[in-house]
Amino acid sequence: MGRLSSIVYGDPANTLKMFAVTGTNGKSTTTWIIRHLLQSIGIRTGLLGTIVYNDGIEEKDAGRTTPESCDIQLMLLRMLQNGCGACVMETSSHGLSFGRIEGCSFDAAVFTNLSEEHLDYHGTLENYFSAKSRLFSDYMKQNWAGGANSDDAFARRLLGFYSDKLVSFGIEKEYGAHLLGSNLQSSLEGTRFYLSLPGVSDPVPVFLPLPGKFNVYNALAALSATLPYAKDKLALVDSLHSMIQVPGRMERYSFDNGVSCIIDFAHTPFALQNVLTEVRRLCGGRIISVFGHGGERFQPNRFSLGSIAATLADEVIVTMDNPRNEPAEQIAAQIVEGVESSERRVPLKTILDRSAAVYEAMDSAKHGDVVVVSGKGPE
Repeated sequence: MGRLSSIVYGDPANTLKMFAVTGTNGKSTTTWIIRHLLQSIGIRTGLLGTIVYNDGIEEKDAGRTTPESCDIQLMLLRMLQNGCGACVMETSSHGLSFGRIEGCSFDAAVFTNLSEEHLDYHGTLENYFSAKSRLFSDYMKQNWAGGANSDDAFARRLLGFYSDKLVSFGIEKEYGAHLLGSNLQSSLEGTRFYLSLPGVSDPVPVFLPLPGKFNVYNALAALSATLPYAKDKLALVDSLHSMIQVPGRMERYSFDNGVSCIIDFAHTPFALQNVLTEVRRLCGGRIISVFGHGGERFQPNRFSLGSIAATLADEVIVTMDNPRNEPAEQIAAQIVEGVESSERRVPLKTILDRSAAVYEAMDSAKHGDVVVVSGKGPE
């Protein structure tokens, strides 16, 4: 259907500069940063991803990360009609496996990282990686380029496969990244770091108004895709300082009573560990973690999520995510097992009503505490 729709709509992907982001964590934030960077150099850019679909003028909540193929082609046509010169798209493993991006070809692609997710569908991590890798083997234009995270073992494999196409980015010096972030200093307001990049003799100071080491990775990923399109590379890097918060991605709120709240999409053990580790580093008070887990999804993650929360937070409230056709009580019980397995004993509550769970966390929080609500992002 995608190829037929592409013909019907005049092959809009061939006219647009097409950017794709794949990986387990960081896709949404990376696509938003890519869009911000491209628009900073005068390229109106559409967006298709987990949070919203934006055709260059109108924006609506997303139904799924990667839409159906015929819907993608229609939205690409609308982007062209609205004056867009580019589109940036999240490409999920399901979207790649089900052929939803058929009819699309990309000028640039980014691989963020890979960790255990969707193994209920893919079966093994290797199959999951193979699904993600199809973006690079099957859907790229002839003179494509992109980036991959050299600090991630799976991404390093891609860097080996496509050494003439991909630039590496990271913050670990041992892997010799082309785009290297160093000397990170983070607060809840944002992150300062130095960027080393080819052709520039001295590291460049950068301020990114997004907190956390993982957001530095996301910014580096975005730069790996967009730097080839900038006449003034340093001006492009400098435009990171005006990046807005991404809805539901380490999105922070501060209240008059001194309590802060972080809303994040973290729904895998790797992502939750990243978020809570970063908040622990930045927070002087207690961390209250509120989360659940999706029904009919990889069940072993539930125990891991509970164990991580008990290790890194000071209070845990287990709640409902999207149970689908699975009993919410069963999901919560599996998370609680993980919490109770930890040697670190923390206050634990199960409140299945998500709104009530958030209210309970906010009522419990004192000056200097941070409530971390994770799993569903801006929902």
